[in-house]
Amino acid sequence: MPLNINQPDGTNAPLIYAAFSAKCSDDGQAASDRAAADARDAVEKGDWLEAYGSYHWAQRFRHYVYQGTHPDEFDMEHALGETAIQSGFFVYAKRHYESAFQNRTKLIGPSHPDTLVSLTGYAGVLIEIGLPDHALSILAPAVGRAKDALGPDHPVTIDLLQQYGRALMQLNRVYEAEQTFALVLAERERLDTGNEIARAISAADLANALAVRNRYNAAKPYAERAVKTLAEKYGVRRTDVARSQASLGTVLLGLGEAESAEVHFRSAIAALDGTGADLPLRKRINQRLGLALLRQPAKRDLALGPLQAAATDQSQIGGFKRENGNHAVHRLLIDAYYAKADEAGSSMDALELADHSPGVFRSMLQSFDNSADRAIVSAIGRSASGASGELVRTRERMLIEREELQAEHAAAQGDGGAESEKFRIALIHNGDAIRRNEDRIRKIFPEYFDFLGSKTIDIDTPYELLRPGEALLMVVPTEISTQILYYANGHHVWKRTSATPEEINSAVRRLLWDVGAPNNASPAEIVSWMDEMANKGAYPYSFAQAKFLYDQLFSGLNRDDVDHVFVVADGPLASLPLGLLVDEIPQGRTGDPKTLRSASWLSNQLSFSVLPSLQTLFFLRKHRAGDNHATRNKFIGIGDPILDGDANTRGGSAHRRRSGNHAPSLRNVFRTGGIGTDETKIALDELRSLARLPGTAEELTNLSQIFGSPDNSLYLSDRATETNVKSRRLDADVLAFATHGLLAGEINGAIEPGLVLTPPAAATSNDDGYLAMSEIAFLDLDAEWVILSACNTAAGDGSSGAAGLSGLARAFFFAGAENLLVSHWPVRDAVAARMTVRTVELTTGKSPLTRASALQQAMKEIRDDPSRDSAADSWAHPNAWAPFSLVGDGSAK
Repeated sequence: MPLNINQPDGTNAPLIYAAFSAKCSDDGQAASDRAAADARDAVEKGDWLEAYGSYHWAQRFRHYVYQGTHPDEFDMEHALGETAIQSGFFVYAKRHYESAFQNRTKLIGPSHPDTLVSLTGYAGVLIEIGLPDHALSILAPAVGRAKDALGPDHPVTIDLLQQYGRALMQLNRVYEAEQTFALVLAERERLDTGNEIARAISAADLANALAVRNRYNAAKPYAERAVKTLAEKYGVRRTDVARSQASLGTVLLGLGEAESAEVHFRSAIAALDGTGADLPLRKRINQRLGLALLRQPAKRDLALGPLQAAATDQSQIGGFKRENGNHAVHRLLIDAYYAKADEAGSSMDALELADHSPGVFRSMLQSFDNSADRAIVSAIGRSASGASGELVRTRERMLIEREELQAEHAAAQGDGGAESEKFRIALIHNGDAIRRNEDRIRKIFPEYFDFLGSKTIDIDTPYELLRPGEALLMVVPTEISTQILYYANGHHVWKRTSATPEEINSAVRRLLWDVGAPNNASPAEIVSWMDEMANKGAYPYSFAQAKFLYDQLFSGLNRDDVDHVFVVADGPLASLPLGLLVDEIPQGRTGDPKTLRSASWLSNQLSFSVLPSLQTLFFLRKHRAGDNHATRNKFIGIGDPILDGDANTRGGSAHRRRSGNHAPSLRNVFRTGGIGTDETKIALDELRSLARLPGTAEELTNLSQIFGSPDNSLYLSDRATETNVKSRRLDADVLAFATHGLLAGEINGAIEPGLVLTPPAAATSNDDGYLAMSEIAFLDLDAEWVILSACNTAAGDGSSGAAGLSGLARAFFFAGAENLLVSHWPVRDAVAARMTVRTVELTTGKSPLTRASALQQAMKEIRDDPSRDSAADSWAHPNAWAPFSLVGDGSAK
């Protein structure tokens, strides 16, 4: 008797009980047992909806009999959670598991095996709906309780540990997840409990972790074992079967066997027949199926269907609203649209395809990770004048409160649920308040949410935004090529690069290595490049790769009457300032200062500013709030921390050759609590041993003088502390930090990127001398322009998965910055002091330049200065003059 899901809960339970008992000619317990037996039969058939309905009746009857006083009642509640999650009804699954867990905690205790089993299911739902950090906060103490109460070898302890590994996977802590899954599988095999299914599921999890780390050959036997066992035990219609088939398909795809991978992805989708349409797994499998088809040239035209299915309603998973869509899906969709047009024999070029297929342009917009974009919109909305600004600020505070309440609610459940009800009620009140607030925002500031959701953007929007002399360049890497969308002089061009994504990525890695930026070059590449550099001067540069990238990005684009370009880029090219490209290769030795100065640098011809997305420019131009701050300070400068070491660069040597992926994790930039320094103590001795940077005091003092040396505008030396930064409102037209910028892991305890300030005598939770990313995000900050005169404050490391902007930059946007000046690699102290001061200086006076033009001129002056030429160095090299980028509206003054 399947459940009518729209039926109100519990309103007619006695009548239902009476009718069903009469039909069964039995009492309530027997009726419940009969319904449970029907549910188990439905499970055997793989009919999860029927099973859910039968368990619903079984639970209703037991509740009528026991009224919440007997554990047996919550056996059915737990079973409802299991069948709901198989059906894709995560709203229901969360409710049932939570109820089973809380009530079992009250009746049989938090460490009873049945209670912990329900907690395992509840954590699994949290992982599926995109809250793995909350799941982890529940699972960590639960694993400890299980080990103490049941022992490390108990099956429930091992199940909890496996779920813990799944949470780690979703948090991109893949190595830890792999180790956890390997331990779980080894324990299951050591105990040899005869549970082949559990071992197979563990093997599939381990295969997934290995595949994410590109260890496909190691993953393959585990994935094959999982598929064989689960298919034999379950048949074809079960979520676990689908997961195992998808795991093997992913492994085969990684091994280059796209055709075989396709077979397993299709089998995985078939295994989900009868489950809920919103199941996240189905969307992930469709995405991988689309990728497998794109990697088979003869089948590329078939990829559009599964990819559209994967992208459909990405914001809704099992009834839960999710803020971020799947950017990777939209990149694949762009390729699929082109493939479909090619298969149809369309003569349309890329531009016409985009005009006739709005989905292409929409996918282009949604292919960007828009967390920085939302942060900018939120920051400007918060700083708006009048009631609208106050409402947006209130909304932000309530969203932060919601995050805190969710974390406290999760922690209370992990400890047994004693405080859970209090936090649940508080969350309900918080949600009601947010809804009322958002209703008011929609009445007086209706465009705010449209901006957040990019609903107001279409392919003609840039024409409304660009001014004379401006152009827009959007760059999106996809599976097959790199997409270029360029607007200038009232026209736009859409083209695909002729080079493969890997050829472009390789060129980016080479140029980043040349200038000493973070990169993910392989040891073999570095050896090859070092051999190539021999006998080419003291400070060589790969003009060939710079010209190659120029041709790929700019060939065929009309630059007449263009002097400023807004760049919206993702992937490796987001890590590279485009001003260091050249439109022709100069004559002479590449490391000779004369050759370097004579080169046809793109920065000589164009000024650039970077945008997280097209939506950012729309909001900055349509709803910029910078003019509403007559009372804001002109300038605040923070830097010159008291440190003990000696060096001439901010964060490292002048020409570091880095390899390895240093891109920071961004998972908690926009969550309170973060991953910051409260969890790990900063090594104060290491912090103090960093170099004192004498140029920073001079730089900030000179910047202050440009604005008339306002009182209380400088926080130098012993005033450059976390306590001072956190305790005052940082409201300024220009806010400058001049110090060391560190990547995550550069010193012990620094698990986030951050800025170095004067270390205290003894570290506290509020002041350890390191202003971490998650702390920056919640500064009391309102600034039109934030200058980060430090190292590595811009983009990632040039890897294919690198974020378009670093976590540090996003954190400043979230805190309240409208525009940023950031660096891509270690900045020389003497260069930074001249570059930032000259840039700001050129934006003031009787004939001020735009920010972008001022930076362009300052870079040229640095490059053309021969006073720093030596046998081993020259400021003519882009390592010296090209580290900075403007993020925001560079055309503003």
